[in-house]
Amino acid sequence: MNRNISEMARALGVESDQVEKWAVLFDEYLSEHAKTINGRARCFSDLDFLVFAYVSTLWEDEPDLEHIKIGLNREDYLDEEFYECLYLNSPILQELPEDLDETWRNGVLWVGDHGQERFELARNYRYVAEKMLDQALQNDEAQHWLCPVLFAYRHTLELYLKTIGNINEHCRVGYHSIGRRSWVASSASGRGRCAGWVRGNYC
Repeated sequence: MNRNISEMARALGVESDQVEKWAVLFDEYLSEHAKTINGRARCFSDLDFLVFAYVSTLWEDEPDLEHIKIGLNREDYLDEEFYECLYLNSPILQELPEDLDETWRNGVLWVGDHGQERFELARNYRYVAEKMLDQALQNDEAQHWLCPVLFAYRHTLELYLKTIGNINEHCRVGYHSIGRRSWVASSASGRGRCAGWVRGNYC
């Protein structure tokens, strides 16, 4: 995401004047939008945040600028601790990057009507469940993956049942269990033979 000077200062816990000073001193390590050109306001990227986060850990009353720049040249600002700082100071939902193209791999683009029908969602949950199960068995860690795998399969089944029964009721207390949904679905279709078994095993 992009930040202005005040947003960057607030995230790093420093004054805006300090960020402006760092932007001048370490200009060569910042993105083009972080530089003042023809009066344009500075706009800092996530990479700029990492640079400033690194600088802030070494900053003191009389900083060793040469030492800081050596670290920047080594790209020490890409260490995990600075990425963690970035993530802790970034909202989950963000505005679209201005340079977004087909090479962007830094998140999930979710725009209003995301185009996924209920049946497609069910397939997605099933895909994830199978991938998690394969990983768990491959690493001999089934006991650690059990609940997430079962949840994904459970939600897969619930979405399939909703699709089959074409259920459009609002979710409310007592209506979110698989057993209840299967009963509604089977009742709507006139076939109630499977509802008892599902209700008895999953409620």
